[in-house]
Amino acid sequence: VEECHARGMKVVLDGVFNHTGQRHFAFQDLMRKGPVSSPYSNWYLLGARQDDYEGWCALSTMDEGDEGDFGFSYDCWEGHDMLPRLNISEPAVREHIFKVAEFWLTEVNVDGWRLDVAHEISPEFWKEFRQVCDKVKPECLLVGEMIHGNYKNWVGSDRLHSGTNYQLSTAIWNSLNEHNYDELVTALLREHKLYSGLSLLNFLGNHDVTRIASALNVREHYTLATATLMLLPGIPCLYYGDELGMEGRPGEGDDPLCGGDDAMRRPMPSAVPDASWPEVGEARLAVTKQLVQIKRDNPAFIFGTMSMDRCRMTPTTFLFVREAPEQIAVVLLNSANEEAHPWPEMDVPESIAPEGATFTDIFDPERREFVVTDGKLYIGPCFPNSVRILTYDIPEKNLEPEPVSAESDSLVAECIPSTTDAPAAKPQTRKRLAPSSLLKKPSGTAPFNGSRPAL
Repeated sequence: VEECHARGMKVVLDGVFNHTGQRHFAFQDLMRKGPVSSPYSNWYLLGARQDDYEGWCALSTMDEGDEGDFGFSYDCWEGHDMLPRLNISEPAVREHIFKVAEFWLTEVNVDGWRLDVAHEISPEFWKEFRQVCDKVKPECLLVGEMIHGNYKNWVGSDRLHSGTNYQLSTAIWNSLNEHNYDELVTALLREHKLYSGLSLLNFLGNHDVTRIASALNVREHYTLATATLMLLPGIPCLYYGDELGMEGRPGEGDDPLCGGDDAMRRPMPSAVPDASWPEVGEARLAVTKQLVQIKRDNPAFIFGTMSMDRCRMTPTTFLFVREAPEQIAVVLLNSANEEAHPWPEMDVPESIAPEGATFTDIFDPERREFVVTDGKLYIGPCFPNSVRILTYDIPEKNLEPEPVSAESDSLVAECIPSTTDAPAAKPQTRKRLAPSSLLKKPSGTAPFNGSRPAL
């Protein structure tokens, strides 16, 4: 852990506090002594009959010394009898979990917890858990796995910092496969209306779902998917190996104990390119590193708000704006196999940038510049399967002093409101100029046609 810290890395452990294994010391004692004699009988949810719960533990009778119908049933996670569920309402169980959390945060010095199936445990428990963790390490990060339900029940200022944003994950890659950004925009609108003020953990894949390389129908869409992950509001989470193009679908693995899900959990390839790397490995790693660096270097993508009113969409193009006090960023995605015509455009009111302001495409090798003319930006050419990332740095003389957050370099720096109800710019009737007059191309360079190494 300390070596990771020395490299500038934080360590977040996976905590499973909803259930244990059968080899856990408390369940082992329960299996040996039975519910009547074991001091851990209240640690689990038990029944006297086999049909009370899905799990069954047969006990030896005192008279016959054999195993039969004498025993107890127990609740288990999703019917897996090797994973008995804990009775979280039992004070001794809560105290045990709290001591485990404290130990790893203090004695081992980890930086936070990723909490398994957090949505299956009551929000009241997570409030207590937050208090315990904050007391010993106020800067720690608590992220809950939330597959469904109202995220606000588990995420908030007095409970978990963040939770897995499953509803957005599917929308990202499905909107690409279907060449229809309506699904993504609908998911963002839902998040904006229901979860404004939360900073959720966004992802493209994880150990339970299809890897992004297997989910996408068009290989070039990896760049669009990763740009969406990195540049939308929220905390981006890269699943190991996705940046190299590792593949895997549920059920394709060889381990029957996990239903074949080991297909998404194969060993990480070598740290340096070799035969274990997928064909697209080096190209995908390069574009992933570039997008991560853009995320880290630009305040609009860290603290910037995003108004749904400024978004623009066609079935195959999606434009969104991130606004921070010191920077404005515009992201344009084109998932079509041909250029977008007419060129996508956006109104640029004075509240965003003044007339004549220059936006630079920081993802373009030529760093093309787009000028606000007559209150509009025309963003083109918009190449097939391409991403444009435009930024405008607001001059310092126009900035008002901003208080510096004490958490600016902590793990929870992004756990701040990520969306806003900012009003939409009022439609304006302006003279439209020829798009070619709004594009400045650096002299002495060959035209960039949007092509990149095969992904």
